[in-house]
Amino acid sequence: MDFSLLRAAFRRTLAASSCTSRRRRSRRQAEGSALAGLHMQVLEPRLALAADTGSAKPFWGNGHYYAVTRANAGWGNGYEESRATTLSQLGITGYLATVTSAEENAFIANYATGRSDPSQPNYGGTALQWRAFLAGCDPPDLGTWEGKWQWYTGEGNPDHGVIFRDAGNNYGYSNWESRQPDNKGNEDFLVINPGGGWNDVAWKSSDYVTEWGRAGVEFNAGFAALGQSGTRNGAENDHAATMTISFDRHVPGDYVDIRDNTPLIDIPITFGGTATVGVDYDMTVSGGWSYFHNGRLYVRNTQSVVLTFTPRNNDTWQAPRTITASLGGDGAENIYGISGNATSQVWIFDDEPLLSLGQGAYQFIRAPYTAGSSQTLPANNADFNTNADTLIFDTDGINESEAGFNQQGFYDSFAMRWESYVRIPETGNYRFRTWSDDGSILTVRQNNGGGVELASERGGFEMRLGELIGRLGELIGRLGELIGRLGELSGRL
Repeated sequence: MDFSLLRAAFRRTLAASSCTSRRRRSRRQAEGSALAGLHMQVLEPRLALAADTGSAKPFWGNGHYYAVTRANAGWGNGYEESRATTLSQLGITGYLATVTSAEENAFIANYATGRSDPSQPNYGGTALQWRAFLAGCDPPDLGTWEGKWQWYTGEGNPDHGVIFRDAGNNYGYSNWESRQPDNKGNEDFLVINPGGGWNDVAWKSSDYVTEWGRAGVEFNAGFAALGQSGTRNGAENDHAATMTISFDRHVPGDYVDIRDNTPLIDIPITFGGTATVGVDYDMTVSGGWSYFHNGRLYVRNTQSVVLTFTPRNNDTWQAPRTITASLGGDGAENIYGISGNATSQVWIFDDEPLLSLGQGAYQFIRAPYTAGSSQTLPANNADFNTNADTLIFDTDGINESEAGFNQQGFYDSFAMRWESYVRIPETGNYRFRTWSDDGSILTVRQNNGGGVELASERGGFEMRLGELIGRLGELIGRLGELIGRLGELSGRL
């Protein structure tokens, strides 16, 4: 802020206030000398003063914070001190407040001064007790002219340079008192009075209103990709599936509607998939003081929220089930936006064995894939979680052909692995075998004991298996790795 420009404007104010009457002129000159001294005083930078962040509260209509500083300051002091004061909740500096709606004006008039109960910092706010400067002004030295009112918040701040009144016409919201602005004595600065009415003033010292907020949304949210930030699939009787929603910065603990303490970020989430909450899984929410209620995720005091889906354990085998989630956008408040992934999907796998291969098999697909010393398929199926990977449930048996692969869009440079369960009811010699024209690997692991590998050979093998009682003795028949690289470890099955 160039205070010399303001002083020059005030000198013109004093010159314009002279009258034709000698008596009135001498009286005005005497008053002008006193006014000039006061102007110099209130426009000089003051030592160690800043905007009042302790009283800052967020407005439910746009997510910005506001605070009235009881300062008896000049407009220039409020401008400079607001721009120099950082609000820790958002990590940004402020600016003299702009007002663009009746609801915002009422919030400042009724809530932005102090707290009604200091013991409850998330509630509070009292009505204005004295007039307070806003960012509106019309001095010629600040890029405008008399009667052309603008919001002057400083370069880079919201609404800077926006004209809201010109030649007696208001543009957008305004709340001028009766017969205001009247420019009495060349009044160039806007104040909000107790009750919310607006007036133009010249040199009168006042409190001032500071606003902290971004242009556009205050926060951006999105789902983390599978395998990132803890997002993963789940398995019955083993571990839960999780989805992580990340924000571009920390959501403050006091980021609530001060009227009822409801978090300002309330994201609608639509769940879908083949799994059903309360039947296949139970959901919990973690992250700060966040919670899910009536289809909305309420976020507070965190930078990420984890949705945990714990599979319900039962004795019935079920095919892999999906859980999908979709984030909805904000309303007119525009407090948050969706950046990155608006949707997410995880799988729940069963722990009961199949009674036969005819009930289906997991099919893991990686494409593109080029086999070699520097690139191998992951040892664990859970690691099929890159953008090149696809998981489907194959219900028509493992009897593939080149034509069938082509119909799925696979011609070259891909790999597949099938996994299923086989029940061995009695002791005997069993031959496990696969057939393919370019080669495949068949692996059998024991279902208990951490999946101990019993045998793994290209093409197949013969082994003797004893009586395996119950599910813990069943064998995992990992019918893979049917590496599908047509032409090189091709999956021409």
